[in-house]
Amino acid sequence: MNNTRKKDIVILLILSFIVIGAMYLFFSLVLSKDMAKLEELKNRYQLQKTVASYLQENQKDLQEEIENSKDLLQFAQAKNIDVMLDKFLSKYFLSHTLKLISQHTHEGVVQKSFFAKISMQSPQEFYSFVEDAQHKHIPLEINYPLVFEKTAQGIKLSFFIKVYQIE
Repeated sequence: MNNTRKKDIVILLILSFIVIGAMYLFFSLVLSKDMAKLEELKNRYQLQKTVASYLQENQKDLQEEIENSKDLLQFAQAKNIDVMLDKFLSKYFLSHTLKLISQHTHEGVVQKSFFAKISMQSPQEFYSFVEDAQHKHIPLEINYPLVFEKTAQGIKLSFFIKVYQIE
């Protein structure tokens, strides 16, 4: 009986080791998948948090860049670039006149040259116009000579301007 009892204990120990080993394997496989998913979710959350903070910090700059791109696209694809240029100039100057000098087309890009006469109160208006055109990436080129003339109403300026648009 002592011998059978030893056999039973050994069998019980072997079975318990098998059960414990099976449970360990089962939990390892199940938990390792869950841990991998948990790690992936944690990484996604960190990425979303980083992107959200970046967007929040740079929202104003990004919004401004979107607006500038819209202005550039609207300007470049305009059917009547003369009207677009006229509207753009009217934002900055008291009065202005544009005279079309030439128009050339090269590889799908139309280049129109104008002679502009502008009335303004101070040179700052002209500098604001140039800065805004550069900042919004408007496809125009201001050519020399720039002729400033003081008048009773303010300052008159005349210059050549080239505007580019997609055909």
